[in-house]
Amino acid sequence: MRADHETRLAWLGPSFPIYLDVLPVRSAEIPVQYTSLKLGYSSTNPGLNIEERKKAGAAIEDVLRGEPEAAPAPVD
Repeated sequence: MRADHETRLAWLGPSFPIYLDVLPVRSAEIPVQYTSLKLGYSSTNPGLNIEERKKAGAAIEDVLRGEPEAAPAPVD
């Protein structure tokens, strides 16, 4: 979390000081946001196995195949 404000920062306009003293350097607790969305660490869905991931990826490739701005899928 702290790295988002220290090393992975980007400014759109004049800089504004952010006081990092209140942020932990390391934390055993995973910070979550928007738990009501049930996404990411807040997800209640079980993880997908590799075959399910490949099937979902193939479906996405099929949808995007005709899109001129879509990047090509990586090759194994």
